[in-house]
Amino acid sequence: MKGIPCFLHITTPDGRPLVRTKFVVEKAEGPVPEIAYVTGADGVARLGLPPGKVSLRFFLPDGRSCSVLLAITGEPNRTYEVQIEDGDL
Repeated sequence: MKGIPCFLHITTPDGRPLVRTKFVVEKAEGPVPEIAYVTGADGVARLGLPPGKVSLRFFLPDGRSCSVLLAITGEPNRTYEVQIEDGDL
């Protein structure tokens, strides 16, 4: 795994995990593999990201998609909480 190893915990506004949700890295301040990721049954995905701003595109079960911007620190194995807002669902 290249980049800083981290976890993303993807939830709905009421805290429910978004299970088996696909997402890709749209933009990053460093190299990332061109692959899609999928959250597990707990709404968590593990991946490596470069430090700095990262734009992720989530593909929702109803066919829509949304983008989320994160600031990745150099702290390894950190969990980033990502909440997909009501307007995105």
